[in-house]
Amino acid sequence: MEGHLYRGRPWSVNIDAALGQWGDLQIELLQLNDDRPSLFREILSPDQPAPRLHHVCLHPDSVEDAIRDFEREGHPVVFDLTLPQGTRAVLLDTVDRLGHFVELYERTAEIAQIYDFIRRAAQDVDRKDLIRSFEEIFADE
Repeated sequence: MEGHLYRGRPWSVNIDAALGQWGDLQIELLQLNDDRPSLFREILSPDQPAPRLHHVCLHPDSVEDAIRDFEREGHPVVFDLTLPQGTRAVLLDTVDRLGHFVELYERTAEIAQIYDFIRRAAQDVDRKDLIRSFEEIFADE
């Protein structure tokens, strides 16, 4: 991941992610592949018990309004990213209050396509090949 902001500074990180769907609940498992400071290391460090809940994701009607509401309550933006087609997402620092970050995504066709892809991938799995790449699944479209 490159071209994003972490605590106001340009940032990149090397991670592997596994995404799954259980009913209406999407689950994301992350593995950090470098030791650079990151929002993942802030609460997912080797000195803390694992597994840990890192964030929950919400889709407000207005990301900007939600950011203002969170910041007014003392929860600043920690991570700011833009997906390839322009969808904005942020993670807010709610760790002291909730024990995890809160992620906000704009409601766009881009994010709907990603979530639909994950849902369909989970429905169509034959239990023989549980690890499938984005490229493999998108090739089926």
